[in-house]
Amino acid sequence: MEASDRYELIPNGYIYNFIGNTSGVKVLAHISDGGYAQVYKVSYDINNEIGCLKRVIVSSKQALNILRAEVDCMRILKDNSAHIVKYIDSNASRFDSNGKYEVLVLMELCENGSLIDYMNTRLNDRFTEQEILNIFDQTCRGIYAMHRLVPPLLHRDIKIENILINKSNSFKLCDFGSVCGIIRPPKNLEELNFVKNDLLSNTTAQYRPPEILQVAVNNQINIKIDEKSDIWALGVYLYKLCYYTTPFEFNNSGNAGILSGKFAFPDFPKYSHNMKTLISWCLQVDSVKRPNICDLLEQICVFENKPCSLENFYKKRLSMEKQNLAKKHQEQKELLKHKQPQQLQAFKQQQQQMNIHDNGGKSVSPTLFPDNGLRSELSTLSLIDLAKTKSLPSVTTSNIESYDNIGGKNLKRATSYAPNKDNEKAKEKVEEEVIDPFSDLVTIAKLEKHQYTSTSNFDRLSVSEPEEKPKVPPKPKRKHTYNTTTTSTTPPKSKTSVKEISDTKKGSEKQSHLIILPYFFLNLG
Repeated sequence: MEASDRYELIPNGYIYNFIGNTSGVKVLAHISDGGYAQVYKVSYDINNEIGCLKRVIVSSKQALNILRAEVDCMRILKDNSAHIVKYIDSNASRFDSNGKYEVLVLMELCENGSLIDYMNTRLNDRFTEQEILNIFDQTCRGIYAMHRLVPPLLHRDIKIENILINKSNSFKLCDFGSVCGIIRPPKNLEELNFVKNDLLSNTTAQYRPPEILQVAVNNQINIKIDEKSDIWALGVYLYKLCYYTTPFEFNNSGNAGILSGKFAFPDFPKYSHNMKTLISWCLQVDSVKRPNICDLLEQICVFENKPCSLENFYKKRLSMEKQNLAKKHQEQKELLKHKQPQQLQAFKQQQQQMNIHDNGGKSVSPTLFPDNGLRSELSTLSLIDLAKTKSLPSVTTSNIESYDNIGGKNLKRATSYAPNKDNEKAKEKVEEEVIDPFSDLVTIAKLEKHQYTSTSNFDRLSVSEPEEKPKVPPKPKRKHTYNTTTTSTTPPKSKTSVKEISDTKKGSEKQSHLIILPYFFLNLG
């Protein structure tokens, strides 16, 4: 984009007849110049309401589309939160014959300036913990409105400079030029380079989470960038509210500090253990261990000793998914219930044609399964065949225990026989765990594994493999002589090897993520 300060300022008293559907927009005063924008105080409509006008001159259609995306984002969010700068109207038109465009965005005026300016007035009188929690709570409520959307929107540029204060001293989130959807891995090198450039140009270095550095700097793959990247930025933001610097500037650790997650707290000012814990919670290197925005707001309300008025939409979504799953499961059971009699009759006819019998003359019984109706006991048939071939003792269906649905798991137990050199029977009991794919407990567990809540909810889902017991060879028979001696064989001790799993990902380049833009990002053109 071309920098707007290259163009003349709009004189005071100038009137735009229309900006979108808003009439009589009159320029009252010039407020500031940004890198590519001019900001004015204006009045509008017949009631002469006061607002803020942002004027941007862009030199390409691509830059125009980026601004359209920002405007569409503000339009969607304007009624979703009191802690987002309110959008009023906008307009885009050709600026000259060289392909430049003038974009005008009319929005709420925040008369008390920016948070960074307010902090500079408090250099000798730092914020109290209660003041910090109040500012942080309002900022999180603005992010809540973005993450609540389906699909969610990521702000990607949360920082002190992007918070404004209105005349009622409410803190408002602004600057939606970096907003995007969840970023997923690209499919080729061209897409990887696009995502890297996008990440570096739409985020601020001190606020970047480890996953962005892993993609944009270390070229790692298979790392999703989602709402948790905003949570990391909120942790840096909270740290700066407390200490007037960012955690990885304080000890000059830079990107290495971000990737390791190691930082320290200054001795001054003094804040409570709860405040430091809240910061550390957000600055977890593993994004899964960070809270979501609902968790964060609930914890803030606990510290402020007030109820949380916002709905935990993550829990609600999970509950609805469980209900839908249970309903679908019940429908499948009803369908199987009606189909089973017909399947049983068809199976009996097939069984009569096959005329399968074991050595004892007993026919093989069918087994009902919830997933596909009927299934013959193939393991029994293989044992019968083995018994006929090796002339071993007959094996009947009594050797197979039925499938018992206990706690969502079915245990299949079969007994097999194998000869040894002394023609003695060596009995080996084999247990094989079979998980019914239609089990409520299993499907719900899988669903919970992918829920949005943080940290240790997944610990209970870990499965430990049973260790194999070493086989003990039989003791040789004692040989009786005049001087009786006993020879015994001691089984070798089993060696248990522990395989260490390193958290360090030795992969090469992280498949960067394609930006899944909301619908309004796709029609900018």
